[in-house]
Amino acid sequence: EGGLAVLKGSLAPNGAVIVMLHGPRGLRAELTSFDPRALQLASRGYFVVMPQYYDATSNERERDKRNLDRWRDVADDVATRMNDVPGMDATRVGVWGVSLGGWLAAEGAMKNASLRSAVAVSAGGDMAPARSFRRQVPILMINAASDPVVSAESVTELATDLRGRGAEIDARTVEGAAHFLAQPQ
Repeated sequence: EGGLAVLKGSLAPNGAVIVMLHGPRGLRAELTSFDPRALQLASRGYFVVMPQYYDATSNERERDKRNLDRWRDVADDVATRMNDVPGMDATRVGVWGVSLGGWLAAEGAMKNASLRSAVAVSAGGDMAPARSFRRQVPILMINAASDPVVSAESVTELATDLRGRGAEIDARTVEGAAHFLAQPQ
């Protein structure tokens, strides 16, 4: 429905929702890397939602303020829509994103109280201008030591900015030179 895919595992739902935000290539291009992660989470009882956030701006991919703000709010919009799903616990909604989606996940969690936590994979401060939202929210940041797209300095810059605005940052660096981390990573 409107670029929104929801997976539900075979286990009884645990009530938690994970909104997965794709990177700059779009959901269709990144679905092969998202599917194994989404299926793994769904098999453990999570509701997994993968919105195509470019649809919020008629597939415009330009990173102007208007588009970034709409894309960031997609995860919160999804969380609001999920409130009507039987078995969903509105107090257990997290957002996970990679690359641009990671930046959107972190900024979304800083703004929207419905998002209780975030995971930002391969996201850095040079992806887009920081916003001013302040909130105490846990954010896990994961990046590869030699990421060819997002430098370690950029990741540190984003982590420092988020921490300064109240986020509880847990930053992890894995070995390697990948931007889109492989399943074992």
